Amino acid sequence: MNNKESIWDVLSSINCSKHTEKKNGLTYLSWIWAWGIVKKTYPSANYEVTMWDGKPYLYDEKLGYLVQTTVSINGEKISMQLPVM
Repeated sequence: MNNKESIWDVLSSINCSKHTEKKNGLTYLSWIWAWGIVKKTYPSANYEVTMWDGKPYLYDEKLGYLVQTTVSINGEKISMQLPVM
């Protein structure tokens, strides 16, 4: 890995297609495979699950449920919020 390459450049260049799955008409890479690839590439990476009132999800009567995680790699943090499907 070249030090000038961004984390995105490095991870997005990895072919994960042999680990993808299909569900409800969608193709996805399961968290366990994605996280394994990240840890193999960046062993010091970690993630945090956001908690709301002691629960790992947020609920809104009109919108439903939401979860959020934050991944940290080499000091760079990215959070992602996802609706529970």
